[in-house]
Amino acid sequence: MRRLSKWKIATLFILFGALLLMGTAAQAAVEGGCSGTVTIDDKTYTEANDSPSNPIVIPDEEGLIASWTGSTGSVIKDFQGELGVVIGPASIVFVDWEGLNTDGKKDSKGNYQVDEAKDQLPVNLVGLYEVSGFHRGEGGDCEGSVMILLEGNPLTTPVGGGSAAGAVLALVGVLSAGRARV
Repeated sequence: MRRLSKWKIATLFILFGALLLMGTAAQAAVEGGCSGTVTIDDKTYTEANDSPSNPIVIPDEEGLIASWTGSTGSVIKDFQGELGVVIGPASIVFVDWEGLNTDGKKDSKGNYQVDEAKDQLPVNLVGLYEVSGFHRGEGGDCEGSVMILLEGNPLTTPVGGGSAAGAVLALVGVLSAGRARV
């Protein structure tokens, strides 16, 4: 029976951790009669941006504004909602809201600083992720998700930095194993 070395076990843990932290590649959808758009960097996206091959692209730039619109199929009063980035089995909420909607509106719009959303995340994220959310209250319920592509340098993320450090350690191990013993 072969025994696994400490290096091989460490490599397996690093690979497992990377897979756990990677964004999901699930197909997304919007349910409940809601629709919406977001415009980032002069490009407008809809709920059709729900697959890894058609994500919402978020450039690695400071000061980006996301201009959004939203519409519900019915008047939803005394509502609450949230949006979060799905990482592994959990979601990290980056914005939430609540209100009464005493005016009986079905439509809303506004602007959001992308940097504010990034500041809510505990680590720098780069890559493809699912963003899921809901808006629910008296009179209706909407939920859905889209895919986003966060552009940037992957070496600035914990997984990227750990992978680079692991590669250096593996190289040192290979080189030291190849030296002749005296």
